[in-house]
Amino acid sequence: SDKGGIDGSIRFELERESNAGLKAAADAVTEIRSGLLRTTQASYADVLALAGAEAIEVAGGPRCLVQIGREDAKAPEDEGLRAGFSWDSASATTLRSAFGGSGLSAQDIVALLGAVGTLKQTATRLRKEKAASAADAPDDDDIDQEDVFGVSGSVAYGSVPTGKTSSLSVNVKGDKLGKFDNSYFKSLLSSANSNSLSPLDRALLSDKELKSYVETYAGSKQKFREDVRATYARLQGLGGNFKGARMLFE
Repeated sequence: SDKGGIDGSIRFELERESNAGLKAAADAVTEIRSGLLRTTQASYADVLALAGAEAIEVAGGPRCLVQIGREDAKAPEDEGLRAGFSWDSASATTLRSAFGGSGLSAQDIVALLGAVGTLKQTATRLRKEKAASAADAPDDDDIDQEDVFGVSGSVAYGSVPTGKTSSLSVNVKGDKLGKFDNSYFKSLLSSANSNSLSPLDRALLSDKELKSYVETYAGSKQKFREDVRATYARLQGLGGNFKGARMLFE
């Protein structure tokens, strides 16, 4: 159909209820693309697809291949079956409608939402660690000025040529930030009767088929990881407006 999928149209759709809470992420993709455009051509859609795959991998998840060459949408897409969808009041019916309208199965729904839940767990842990680290950080007077450009911790960001003698080192690589395991699903099942569950969590448990996949992934981390990779590949092929998209992932 040449419509939908990862086409960059979200830039024009951030006010929609179905995209609530995504502005910060969309702005981050815009910033990354601006940096890339200094040296190469890259569509917003391609950077968005790459960012999703990178987030999964950096959080300890599987490596997801990304086909590039997308053209950016020039206007918002018709909201279709997503119209009125809200993450804050999601139900099994609205989930099936929103995702099913794109050709995604119940298994795809649970795999993708499990990936999102796992990424949220990693982000929450990192925020807590950052806050604790900031609380323990020394005053500026205690910092060795010769190391002011150094990078602490296990992540270093490559070498930046400055034309001057400098110890600034920036290798573009970093450790995995999480395990990307099936703990989200285990937690979901163990908290099935808890009032702490979100509407989205409850939706996954209220539908017999969706819950069966929750139980499958709770029992097999490897199955979850394999399905996340496969589902992300299918997600990229939706409405692909470049040759070879579907061929690559089928």
